[in-house]
Amino acid sequence: MAKCEVHHRKKAVGYCHGCGLFGCEACLPAVDDHGRRYCRRCAERQHVPLPTVSPRGRNIEHRYIVRFKDGRRVGGTFYTIKLDGDGFNFVALSGRDGTGDRQVYIRFKDLKAVFQVKEWKGDVHHPPRYLTPDHSDHNEVAVYFSDGEVIRGHVTGHYGPHDKRFYLVPRDKDDNNQVIIVEASAVDRVQTRGVRRTRELRDLVSNAVRKRILTYYWRHRGSVVTLPEIAHRLERVESAIAQNLEPYIEHGLIERRSDEGHDVLHLMTPSDRATRDFLRASYEEIRRFYFHRDHAAQTETHPG
Repeated sequence: MAKCEVHHRKKAVGYCHGCGLFGCEACLPAVDDHGRRYCRRCAERQHVPLPTVSPRGRNIEHRYIVRFKDGRRVGGTFYTIKLDGDGFNFVALSGRDGTGDRQVYIRFKDLKAVFQVKEWKGDVHHPPRYLTPDHSDHNEVAVYFSDGEVIRGHVTGHYGPHDKRFYLVPRDKDDNNQVIIVEASAVDRVQTRGVRRTRELRDLVSNAVRKRILTYYWRHRGSVVTLPEIAHRLERVESAIAQNLEPYIEHGLIERRSDEGHDVLHLMTPSDRATRDFLRASYEEIRRFYFHRDHAAQTETHPG
């Protein structure tokens, strides 16, 4: 079952027809007249109306606690956030019935992190706990905050050492925190273990064209083809295919060759297991969401 790329514990309900993001109901809130889903950013670009949601009351679906560097905490919710921006609008809740709610603008530079929580007060029977490293999990990261707090978990979405902020899913499944938006300026260091090959490969499926390329690559790996052939099969212009092939070439999955004076592409078979597992899982998810009506694609024989 496909999972949301942002909230990994939630089931994906589809993909954004703008950017290709696999997401849950919260990540894909907009639906156009043809039933196509969009994330908030793409909905704004495509002028697809977003559903009207009221934040009032304590039974809102998504609860967030904003923790500032100076120790302050504010509970509430928000409807959109851009990690590359200066800040975001936040609806701070006050009063048990939700009355007195106020919208405030929060700047990232003032934050420690934003916590999506299960319950406002947490579970008194399961307080936050310090976890020792899981030496069997090479994808685990440990985030050391400047105030001394340490949270272990897994980074979701794009992540790099120079990113200003990133998503973190705590390792402790009983933790009240579900997803954390970590402000890098509030962190002393991020400790990683091993090479997170899966994270490195995410650029192979970072947009709709690359997802299509992956399905073609997975069915035809080991073969030699031409750029026009791929473009024709995927019904895309050659320039778009050529541009989006670059990550596959950089990762050693596709090799450019010259065959009798003609430029060809050799679709290499991945040599390491981590890469094969990632590509296989991505192919199955993409086929389920994108090509469920493409009978020919599902019945075509491909190497095992």
